Amino acid sequence: PHSKEDGEAKDKRLLLIQMLADKEIYIADFYYSQEKYTSALSRYDLFLQSFPQNRRVPYVLLRAAKSAEKAAATDRIEPYVSQLVANYPSTTEAKQARREFPNVAR
Repeated sequence: PHSKEDGEAKDKRLLLIQMLADKEIYIADFYYSQEKYTSALSRYDLFLQSFPQNRRVPYVLLRAAKSAEKAAATDRIEPYVSQLVANYPSTTEAKQARREFPNVAR
């Protein structure tokens, strides 16, 4: 049997998952702001592995590509940009990626 508590528990679970996702982005963005691009990239990767359906994936893909560029991990830029442009083509992040990475974003 379903009860009111089932719905409340589901809502709380979703809220907690979003809070964890937001925490990962916060930490990654902190590293990025401190110019610790390799650490930022690791945290963005962790977010993408842990929260692949999250609404903030386009933002994280773009930041991961920028972190890879700044960390001189140029071989890692293409997968992020390609995924961003292919899966989220109409987002502002995809448009920005096309401008910032024209040789990658096709």
